[in-house]
Amino acid sequence: MNDRQEKLLLLKKNTKYDHKIQRIAEINKLMQGEEIWSDWEYSQRLSKELNDLKKEVEEIENLELFLECEDSKSFDELYKDVELKTFLGN
Repeated sequence: MNDRQEKLLLLKKNTKYDHKIQRIAEINKLMQGEEIWSDWEYSQRLSKELNDLKKEVEEIENLELFLECEDSKSFDELYKDVELKTFLGN
């Protein structure tokens, strides 16, 4: 395992990546129900949470893609951004 792979694993742990994937699935399931739409404020909060989670997960997935493609420059740039957001609390 190289340094970038180790960084990615640590970042996944620090950002609770697996939990975010599970929460996305939960929210998607909730949003399929009709009752969710009767409470407009709640459905808006869930929509925002879903969009935020998807964005965060997409960044990690992009890092994985950069590793696979051996694009170290793009990996390093995005890693710095994600790491900074993580430690500043988004």
